Amino acid sequence: MGSLRSKGFPLQSLTRNGGSLVTMFAHTNLIGLDSRIVLKLAFILDAMAAIVFQDPTQESPVRLLDVLLRHAGTAVEGGAAFAWASRSGIRKLIHDPHFEQFLERGRFHLIVGLDTTTDARALEALRAAEDQFPGLKLQMFVTPPEHGIFHPKLTWFRNKSGGIVVVGSGNLTERGLTESWEAFSELQIGEAEMVEVYRTWECWIEQQQPYLLPASSPAVAELAGANILDWSEERAKTSARLQRARNPRVLLCEIGKGRISKKGLQVDVGKNAFTQFFQVTSNRESVIFGLVESPDSVLSYTAKPIEKGSDNLCFEMQVPRYVYGARPIAIFLELRSGVFLYAIVRNGEAEYEELQAYLHENLPGKKESEMKRWSARVNAVNHFTVVKMLLAAVRHIT
Repeated sequence: MGSLRSKGFPLQSLTRNGGSLVTMFAHTNLIGLDSRIVLKLAFILDAMAAIVFQDPTQESPVRLLDVLLRHAGTAVEGGAAFAWASRSGIRKLIHDPHFEQFLERGRFHLIVGLDTTTDARALEALRAAEDQFPGLKLQMFVTPPEHGIFHPKLTWFRNKSGGIVVVGSGNLTERGLTESWEAFSELQIGEAEMVEVYRTWECWIEQQQPYLLPASSPAVAELAGANILDWSEERAKTSARLQRARNPRVLLCEIGKGRISKKGLQVDVGKNAFTQFFQVTSNRESVIFGLVESPDSVLSYTAKPIEKGSDNLCFEMQVPRYVYGARPIAIFLELRSGVFLYAIVRNGEAEYEELQAYLHENLPGKKESEMKRWSARVNAVNHFTVVKMLLAAVRHIT
């Protein structure tokens, strides 16, 4: 049998008689106590499976949309089953020039569920696409009331050398195709395997005929009309989350004289930073720090918060030696909740005066004797070389 290749992270495969076993169930069954309907495709391949992660926080993320469009460019036929769709997702995929060219020369059988999200606007967009492209066959899946929900996310394309099967978590929505955190398998298969995939797909279609209705059906319109969702509000929420992920929090903090122990210097970060920036609560026993001295040099360790009183809140931290008098400045970058990278800039080092000036500018009421701490988003301070080094370290370790 042909081999299966995919870019991504290799998964552990099962072995039978010296060959690898990839099992994907090919028929639909009513399984489990809740009788949930699941699309299952089964075939055995002498191959290696792999997964790909769609991560919107990366500078050049691998997106499900790009993978589907790339394979549509060489396909002669295809099909897909999605649990739901949105108008913006339909525009992104179906009306991309590459996919439109595929529909002009080939055939594509699209099945979309109606249990949630697929609203009247999405249905209108699907109908318009079906009218525009003779090669597009559209059917809507109406889940029988006595069972669970229709929940597959599968796409296949047949090409001259075999085909491709993409199975994952992303739906036919803009977020699922491009913006959300998703995972999917991209499986390239040979001609013999493609024949089996097509056969099992057609078998599944035949079995589901009672639940597959044309998009023009009044029952479909009624179900889509019941799926009311404020997409503008959802998009705003999503954009805000992504913006926070791409623009993480930073803390600039002067380091005062503290007790030195075997574990490091006890650094008092102040009550506000302790509870708000580092988010230390009764449920968090420690945080993870990474001391960055260069983009490819990160010393990571776990630090337990120390509460000596209501106003003396410390971490035992790794801090380079310094002469007390001119307080060093620590710059913390939040990677995720409870995990931080940081760098130390000492008096006399590059940017120390600029960082001090920045703190004075943002804390005009602070006395010279008072400790200065300022939290901001990274976009406000990414002109500093030390912040650029922290961001470079993030790219190096992720």
